[in-house]
Amino acid sequence: VIGIGMKSQSGVASKMFNILAENNIPVHIITTSEIKISYVINPEDQQKAIEAIAREYNL
Repeated sequence: VIGIGMKSQSGVASKMFNILAENNIPVHIITTSEIKISYVINPEDQQKAIEAIAREYNL
């Protein structure tokens, strides 16, 4: 997840990880910066994660 607006928007990471948890998608590694959140999940969960995050953020 990347976006310059994340610098001023609190709770983005928390919301994203709640979405993954609600969809039973385990996260193995997390890295963050002011504008980016990266995470490692199982390959078989990739599509489910994309769809869940897109649905929540109306993408």
